[in-house]
Amino acid sequence: LLHGDGVLLSLQNGLGNVETLERLAGAQRTLGARVIFGAAVTAPGHVVVTVFADPTAIGALTPGAHPERDAAARAW
Repeated sequence: LLHGDGVLLSLQNGLGNVETLERLAGAQRTLGARVIFGAAVTAPGHVVVTVFADPTAIGALTPGAHPERDAAARAW
């Protein structure tokens, strides 16, 4: 499912998500993100952001180990 030069990006809350993806796809193809916001579903298909604490931060658990992956993080 992942293109030959694709990178996985985990935007999921919780611990261990990026590590699990690294084991499955390799560290060179995996990035994680810190996403700090809250939202409420106001109606089916409609969501309102209720809290926005910081911009989304995208990066690797081991920056510098895989330059192509790090370039993808900077591009986003």
